[in-house]
Amino acid sequence: MSKIDNAIIKLYKISDEASKDTWINNIFPLFKMILTCFYIIMVTSISKYQMDILISMGIYIMVLFIAGNISIKDCFFRLRIVLPLVCIMGIFNIFFDKNVLFYVGDLPVTGGIISFLLLMIKGIFTLLAVYLLIITTTIEKICTSLSHIHCPKIIITLFLLIYRYIGLLMEETNRMLQAYRLRAPGQKGIKINVWGSFVGMLLLRTFDRAERVNESMSLRGFTGEFRNWDRFYISWKDWAYFLIFLGVIVLFRYFHVFQLVGRIIDHFMPLAG
Repeated sequence: MSKIDNAIIKLYKISDEASKDTWINNIFPLFKMILTCFYIIMVTSISKYQMDILISMGIYIMVLFIAGNISIKDCFFRLRIVLPLVCIMGIFNIFFDKNVLFYVGDLPVTGGIISFLLLMIKGIFTLLAVYLLIITTTIEKICTSLSHIHCPKIIITLFLLIYRYIGLLMEETNRMLQAYRLRAPGQKGIKINVWGSFVGMLLLRTFDRAERVNESMSLRGFTGEFRNWDRFYISWKDWAYFLIFLGVIVLFRYFHVFQLVGRIIDHFMPLAG
């Protein structure tokens, strides 16, 4: 199986997982979008030395992975290309911030190391939050949520068509690669002197496919925007999900939960003794 075949299968697999009939997939999509955006804002607003607060914010991610029965292994495998870039984003902080905060044995731990780790964890949590939204919400539900907040319909239409056309573009590219391999058996990759004509042919095939798609949509009454978005009804489960997780995020962000638990334990330990 070629790499592009594998990519197409993975793309459709994500769509299938988002279409599952599970309780977290059926939550009102606008609530999930609001919680994801709010969580990202709360995570990114943590100052550079508040490691305890940042670690506690990861409980929200863990709960969603467990409650939604989502594979953490598949998640990190799919994000394996982006995660290293996120992890090295703050590596220069190690060289600029050399203020020693504490020692681990004889090894000094500087503010640059702490801020580097904090930026790395922030990036990972942000990616995981977006991944959880994508893996539990279909593109149609996301577009419906955007329509509920009165996002311009042309933007929603473009967003949906671009997402849908990614798969078609990959399939067209795969057909051209297969045709090229049949005409050049045993050759690895595409010769450099064919790259220009290959991309040009792909562009022409893209225009032709786009024209056929537009004609098909016009015959079905499409006038430039999708009018029949799915209608969702907000149940008490949706409100419970939204309010509980909103409260959890606020609690972990603005209260030192770990320190509070430690103080409670220290308070009751003498009484227990």
